[in-house]
Amino acid sequence: MVRARPLALDPEACDGCGRCVRACPRHALKVGAGYIYVDWERCDGCGRCVEVCDREAIELRDGRGGGLPPRPSAAPVGPAPTSRGWPGRRKRPVAGAAATAPGSAAAVDLPTDGPIGAAWSTGEAVAVVVVGLALFVALQALLGTPDVRAMDTGSRMLVRAGSLFVYYALQLALLAFLARRHGEFFAAFGLRRPKMLSTSLMTLGALLATWAFSLVYRAIALQLGWNPPVTDSPSLTVLFGSDTIGVFLTVLMVVLVGPFVEELLFRGVLLTALDERLGGLVAVLLSAPIFAALHGSVWSFVPLMFLGVALGSLTLSRRSLWPAVVLHATYNGVLVAAAFWVAARGG
Repeated sequence: MVRARPLALDPEACDGCGRCVRACPRHALKVGAGYIYVDWERCDGCGRCVEVCDREAIELRDGRGGGLPPRPSAAPVGPAPTSRGWPGRRKRPVAGAAATAPGSAAAVDLPTDGPIGAAWSTGEAVAVVVVGLALFVALQALLGTPDVRAMDTGSRMLVRAGSLFVYYALQLALLAFLARRHGEFFAAFGLRRPKMLSTSLMTLGALLATWAFSLVYRAIALQLGWNPPVTDSPSLTVLFGSDTIGVFLTVLMVVLVGPFVEELLFRGVLLTALDERLGGLVAVLLSAPIFAALHGSVWSFVPLMFLGVALGSLTLSRRSLWPAVVLHATYNGVLVAAAFWVAARGG
């Protein structure tokens, strides 16, 4: 006997936000561009997905729903329950709570007030950090082997380019794999468009603050005799060479690919998981030193930790990962531009 399906689906109304995926206690849902998938063997018609969907893309069929009442015609009066949140921003309603909106029926929170992305578990957050650390150690070990160091300049650059490509590709593959159980990729990582003007101003302010801190830190460190360590690691200008191809590869890996993948990992997964369990302030202060440590530089640890605080604060305040991606990419872009400008002047 075929079991009646308790849900009516309208994929065209779905915006792929992933709230229903996170709300489903039986992990029976997946959503994406133009589709809603329900594992009917798992679905018990509890209606949690219906409660959080504000686009009516998922509805309970008549007479079903595990005892849940139908949607009310008007939003209840009074404030909604809230979860722990980042100081200075509006707190988001907990799952199943209705938020008031003029003329709407039992609407849920808007994207700017909702979760940054998926409800990442502690295990997923630990997994991406451990894998990221293991890949970083493996990358440094490979590039430091005598065989690679004995190569000519051109061969070493090819090995570096290939190694970095594999390094970021493996991290991205893991993140994409984990995101599948949380719904659509962009929604899972909170890659939604924020308010442009206010976000642009905040991003610019964060960029200026991080660079000012870095300059002050460097000046104080040099005054105290903390000189940058002598290292065999290549500088940005010789990482892939200073010709046209070398500049292109440096911009691609250091300015574009690197910041994007790192933000998915540190702010998209780690920060979000910590925020859900410990609150925004603690999440920022814990994720920032982990972000700095996984760059493997004692000299740059403090400035990178400050950058991590700025990136985390920006992500939580704007409820989107894109501002952190832009800030991170711009920060690295200034480093790359300064390095090549100094090299061109013979400095």
